Amino acid sequence: MHPNQPRPLPQQMYVPVMPLVVTVRPPTSGLAVTSLVLGIFGVLGGWCLLGIPCILAVIFGHFALYGMRDGRVGGRGLAIAGLVLGYLVVAPAIVLTMMGGLGALIGSVERAEPAPAAAVSSCLVSDGTATVAYTVTNKSSDSAGYRIKVTCSSSYHSGLRTNPYRPRTMSR
Repeated sequence: MHPNQPRPLPQQMYVPVMPLVVTVRPPTSGLAVTSLVLGIFGVLGGWCLLGIPCILAVIFGHFALYGMRDGRVGGRGLAIAGLVLGYLVVAPAIVLTMMGGLGALIGSVERAEPAPAAAVSSCLVSDGTATVAYTVTNKSSDSAGYRIKVTCSSSYHSGLRTNPYRPRTMSR
């Protein structure tokens, strides 16, 4: 090669240009992030705050899922995680509250006093008159004795027994 002669240029390699595909994800919903943060906080320390963070996590999680229906925001997994963590505290609290309320309701109902018991101590029939002696005892073990005299007409007198009646206990 001669010094004045131009040098041949090195061959350039052809590199094909790949199309650049850029996918744009929708921004994460702030409500979903808030639901997750409150859910974590509520599970770890929500009992000290009466479960308020968990209740808020459930509310924000449902609002976040509602807002994601049109596809403009993302974070569905965050919202569901916040809902699950929130319901871990809220659901047992609701059940325990209902059980406590039901227990208080049942405990406040006044129970009916049992019927007093009556015990017949004697029954004597003579000359058309029946005399029955019995004792009534109530719940507080107070007793009272009573006597009843019944006079029978002559038509019923023949059917009455004249021997003493054997005592027995009767109750309603």
